[in-house]
Amino acid sequence: MTGENRTALRKSVSAVGGAVGRTQGKQWLAILSVTLSPALSMAGQAGQTAQVQPAQVPAPIRVRVNVVEVRVVVRDEHGKPVANLTREDFQLYDDGKPQTIANFTVETPEMRSADAAAAPSAGATEELMPASAPERFVALVFDDTHLSSADLMYARNSATAFLDGLEPGDRVGLYSVSGSLNHNFTANKEELKKALAGLSSHFAMVSRQGDCPKVSYYLANQVDTLQDETAFRLIVNDALHCAYGNDPKMMAQAEMLARNAVQQAMALGQADNNQVSDQLMAIVKWMETKPGRRTVVFISPGVSLTNDRTRLQRVVEEANRQRIVINTLDARGVFTEGTFSADSGAAQTPRAMALNSQEATEQLDLLINLADGTGGTHYLYSNDIAGGLKQLGDDPAITYILTFSPTAAKGDGAFHKLKVGLTEKRHYQIVARNGYYDEKKVGDSKQQVEAEIRRVLYSGTEPLDMPMDLKLAAVKNATETKIQIMVMLGIKDVPFRKEQDRNCNVLMTSVAIFDDNGNYMMGGEKDLELRLTAPTYEQFLNTGVPMRAEYTVKPGRYLVRQLVREGEGGRMSVREGMVEVPQ
Repeated sequence: MTGENRTALRKSVSAVGGAVGRTQGKQWLAILSVTLSPALSMAGQAGQTAQVQPAQVPAPIRVRVNVVEVRVVVRDEHGKPVANLTREDFQLYDDGKPQTIANFTVETPEMRSADAAAAPSAGATEELMPASAPERFVALVFDDTHLSSADLMYARNSATAFLDGLEPGDRVGLYSVSGSLNHNFTANKEELKKALAGLSSHFAMVSRQGDCPKVSYYLANQVDTLQDETAFRLIVNDALHCAYGNDPKMMAQAEMLARNAVQQAMALGQADNNQVSDQLMAIVKWMETKPGRRTVVFISPGVSLTNDRTRLQRVVEEANRQRIVINTLDARGVFTEGTFSADSGAAQTPRAMALNSQEATEQLDLLINLADGTGGTHYLYSNDIAGGLKQLGDDPAITYILTFSPTAAKGDGAFHKLKVGLTEKRHYQIVARNGYYDEKKVGDSKQQVEAEIRRVLYSGTEPLDMPMDLKLAAVKNATETKIQIMVMLGIKDVPFRKEQDRNCNVLMTSVAIFDDNGNYMMGGEKDLELRLTAPTYEQFLNTGVPMRAEYTVKPGRYLVRQLVREGEGGRMSVREGMVEVPQ
């Protein structure tokens, strides 16, 4: 059996950006085949064989305790980040019940830069140029179907200024609700600006400027679903004014025109809402395989959800599962546009003004709920769109990361409401996601572990439950170029199962190789059954377990993420590094 047959490829296809996970016909080795050099060969010479083979009795696979991570940003009354908070300053509630904060860390851009600088890379002996790993992925999503042309152009110009401030580790993708803008993640600012210059309005909104009568989805729902007769009479009066010059003899025709407008607005409004939610879901799905911190910035005036909340809720659920933050920005700034024709008379009635206010509130509810539901920030009621984009697109200056193990988790996929507070009442703004979905147990324990491995491998985080060293090298011969992956795994605190004279465990290994823009190129996974004699086990306690793999690649810069999970205790370690393969 070949290495390719032994090792399962990871494949994923997204509606946004195309297919990922293809090997492009490359021949590559089974991931992390345990070598006989150096430690294992010495054990073999001593007659103390370290066996790596399928177990005679299936080894149990331990599922890790579910851990929930809550990222918190705290700002004072002036909007400035609050520093120097400790674990004792925070209170965390799950469905109203206080939780113990198991782990508490503080994250700043400076700390992330230091971590990136310390990441493994190809050695200097290969004379490779240093490469900056993709660390953060920001998807700018423009609602070109609901923003007016003027607001969209203003947002486009503000986004151009935002691109000038990108850091070397940033990758930005540009997308629109209509799908006319679909530019994959890259660090090339000029390329992004060129793509952004082509953004234009595809105004599919139900209530378009100049419609007669002007009926929004929200107003149509008031009439069609809620049977609001007063709202219907306002539409009729608007139709009588804009189509028939307020001629009372044309009232019947105005009523017919109003009914047709309501039905059309209902149909188009549902289609518009579905397009927004479906495009956001496609973008979130596309970002799931990006190896770093992932943020969506949704630039929109909001939409009236009325009864169409299920699809958007699924977007929030999926973003939470994949730890993707959605920030939202109302690109209208401070606005005063109403539902009815300004000179029809209907716009001046108390009922019309109340409907205008209610519709504006519901539109903004979408932006607020998307942000609050994923731990993001919403930027509303400001004409400083450029400042808003910078705030939403930049990393927070200080992020507090709280983790806890839910005491009431049942593995049924149910929603749990989260609340983060401070022990002392202060006039601070706390930004954190407002809930999470209990990880639903699907399939057997092996399937659950495989899902966990995939999520961690693509998350961009680097848990180190076991000491693990990663070294990367680029090798070129006359016919091909390869990436060599060398791992040394420490096992001093790893539990082993005793079977007669053997110390047994399963190492589940997985690797993902990305190009310089974070696109998945290739990778694989393999389970290694360790059955170690006592002398070999003692030797590995001192030296670690060596593992090695090779991948044939084209010249270029690559990010390599390597994961190892042991089966007895569920410990997991991930390391990543950059390597440049020369021409």
